[in-house]
Amino acid sequence: MAQRDHAPLPTPADFTPEQRAEEIALVRAAEEEARELLIHKQPGPALRTYFATVPRMAMACGEDSVEVATSWHGMAEGLICAEGKLPVAKDALREAFRIRHTLGKGSRLDAAMTRELYGMFHELMGDGQAAKEVRMLGAAKSEMRCGFYECPGGLFSSAQLKRCSGCGCIFYCSVECQKKSWPHHKQCCLIVKASLAAKSSA
Repeated sequence: MAQRDHAPLPTPADFTPEQRAEEIALVRAAEEEARELLIHKQPGPALRTYFATVPRMAMACGEDSVEVATSWHGMAEGLICAEGKLPVAKDALREAFRIRHTLGKGSRLDAAMTRELYGMFHELMGDGQAAKEVRMLGAAKSEMRCGFYECPGGLFSSAQLKRCSGCGCIFYCSVECQKKSWPHHKQCCLIVKASLAAKSSA
C-alpha cells in the first residue's frame, strides 16, 4: 500500500493578518468554553479542548508567542482555580513562565501574574519555600503582585507588600486584600504550615 504524504503543518508565515486574528478569536472562544467546563467540574473535556487549542495558537502565532503564553497561563489558572489536575497545571505554568518570565515576552504585569500563579501552585503542593522564591523573582525590579489574585493594583515593590504571618510565602498590598484572599488562601496556608511543621519535627 502506498504511503500517503501528509501535508506540512501551517506556520505563522502561512497566515495573513486577517486569518491570524480570526484564528486567535476562535481559539479564545474555545478556551472560554474550556474554563466553563472546569467551573462545572469537567476537567477531562476541558483538557481535551486546551490540548487542541494551544497547538492551533502556536501554528498561527509561534510557540514562543505572547498569545501562546496566554493560552498556557489560562489553562493553568483554570485548573488551579477549579482544583483540577495539578500536574497538568504545572506543565502549563512552566511554559507560560518560560515565555513570559525567562524569555521576557509580553508585559511585565503578565509575567508577574504568572509568577503569582506559580506561587499559588507551590502553596497547594505544600512547598512554601518555592512559592516564596518564585514570587520574589520580581522583587529586584519592583515587579511583584499582591497575593489577592483579583487585586486591582498593578506591580509592587517588596517594601510595599506584607507577608502572611501564617505561612510567610504570600504577600499582600493591604489588609483589605488579605481579608478578601483568605477564603482561598486559608487552605493553602494550612497546607504550607503543616508541611513546615512536618519538616521541623523530622
